Amino acid sequence: MTTQPATKKPCSVCSNTPLGGPLTPGKAPRTASVEQWKKGGKAAMADVRWPNGSELRVGFLNGSQALRDQVANLAPQWSQWANITFQFVDGATEDITINFLPMQGAD
Repeated sequence: MTTQPATKKPCSVCSNTPLGGPLTPGKAPRTASVEQWKKGGKAAMADVRWPNGSELRVGFLNGSQALRDQVANLAPQWSQWANITFQFVDGATEDITINFLPMQGAD
């Protein structure tokens, strides 16, 4: 008996760039040194962290309600380990901004 290889199904991608906001195809991410960070700034570099107990605003630029719900349901898992909480809003924020990149065939 032979088995067929599993087919891969496209999935949506959620990505962020250090200090530069959401990933946008064809556009280079912004970069900055740790010394340039200030309160309310992005914290995607290892040497830059949000203070313990922070409530992070997570903004959605796009995406279906189903995708947004998936993020909102999974994000609190970080709270178990990182002592942070999340508030979800529409539009860009200073903490976390999500830009879903459409992929043909993805849910």
